Amino acid sequence: MTLLRQTILSGIVGPTRDAFGLMRTSQAKRLVDERASAAAPTGQALLSGGATQNKQTDKASFALATGGSIGGKAIRQTRTRGIYHSGQSHECKITFTMAAPAAGIRQRVGIFDDQDGLFLEANGTALRFVVRSYVTGSAVDTVIEQAAWDDPMDGTGASGVTLDLSKAQILRIDYQWLGVGSVRFGFAIDGATIIAHETKWANVGVGVYMSNPNLPGRWEIEDVSAGVDTTLEAICCEIATEGRGQPAGIPIAYDNDGVGRSVTNAQYGELLAIRLDAGGVKIANVRPRSLGILNSTGGNFLWELWLNGGGTTGGTWSSPSSSYCEMSVDRTMPTTGYTSGVKIASGYGSAALNAAASELFPELFSLGYDIGSATADILSVAVYNLATSSDTFYAALAVDNQA
Repeated sequence: MTLLRQTILSGIVGPTRDAFGLMRTSQAKRLVDERASAAAPTGQALLSGGATQNKQTDKASFALATGGSIGGKAIRQTRTRGIYHSGQSHECKITFTMAAPAAGIRQRVGIFDDQDGLFLEANGTALRFVVRSYVTGSAVDTVIEQAAWDDPMDGTGASGVTLDLSKAQILRIDYQWLGVGSVRFGFAIDGATIIAHETKWANVGVGVYMSNPNLPGRWEIEDVSAGVDTTLEAICCEIATEGRGQPAGIPIAYDNDGVGRSVTNAQYGELLAIRLDAGGVKIANVRPRSLGILNSTGGNFLWELWLNGGGTTGGTWSSPSSSYCEMSVDRTMPTTGYTSGVKIASGYGSAALNAAASELFPELFSLGYDIGSATADILSVAVYNLATSSDTFYAALAVDNQA
């Protein structure tokens, strides 16, 4: 019996298996991709106390610096979150170079926010893994000090590796959730993954171990008491789900509810806008799925789908049931078009083809929010009226509502 148990256990451990013990043979589905080498990185910064963020183009990274004053704190976080898929192993790979651990400086890297998460922390000279949980209604950090790791990576562990945080590192975190699973923390070194520690909850803990598994990638450095300018280098982050890639949640549709919007000829008008509501900004991803435009009077027109189109005024927002989004159908945009933002799709409609539709399946695009201002991304549907008279337009937008 003992032999059988040992055989079973040896079959489910190690980096060649995912967090559920399944052999890694499939390509993981990427949920979040953040890299400084991209033309327009999607990450965001929250800086306080004189801290700074500097994009190092030649190094393809961001330098997060405390600024030299006690209380200086720099956070870089992915704008969107890796949405958890029930029953699947999730994995984060995140790269960085920490400042050499020093008294009064706290550095954190992993997948986390202010309420939940899994991360590596260098607090002064103490190194630890942390599981953060909001299940009590306030954030509680469960700390695993380096000496208590399964492999302390100080040269005495099974790997024989001594971790040097002044050098560039690849942190790997994979986890079960289902509310009660295991978490494995490790590092990719010399092409191999070293599992430094595993925390276990199933058949050990009571209830869920953290409230929200839908987490962003995050780098954070804070001058707690040192009063020196210290820098953490944030490089890249990928969050992925291993195995099946079905969307989590149900599609949600938004439209003008049968009320048309008049747009003057040779001018722009916004028909519909959506954004994450207050309940969705920390737990949901929203991706556009399909778009339909109708000109009821039959003239030619150009339609555009914009991310954070600027210059709009007014607007009444409402949140349909079963949705983490809210919508507006009465905002006013400049008649010459948006003053800022990114046009992510466009097309033409005509009297012969009175409805314009586009199937939209961007793999990694999702609405997010700014951690500094808590401002949610806005997805807007607009038209430019090419006809010689005012026309009445209607819009419908369906999205994957993942949470």
